[in-house]
Amino acid sequence: LGAEMRTDILYRAHRTRTQTKLSVEYKVRNVSGAFQVSRLKAIPEYSHILLVDDVFTTGATLHSCQKALRMIFPPPIRISVATLACVGM
Repeated sequence: LGAEMRTDILYRAHRTRTQTKLSVEYKVRNVSGAFQVSRLKAIPEYSHILLVDDVFTTGATLHSCQKALRMIFPPPIRISVATLACVGM
């Protein structure tokens, strides 16, 4: 992609339970507020952010990350997602 990868913008603010056997409702509650934006010296100027996650089931984790990112990256900055979903294995 030729894009800069940043791992210092989001961090997990508190530990969460493993989500593998949780209901959809509990997954949402489990990760609500779990991610926060780091205290950055300067806010980068991006027009598009790509969130990458290893597994997608309900989208609860990515939604929590997106909510945190929106605190410093409001629209019209775009936030896209790249992830993997395996069905029927």
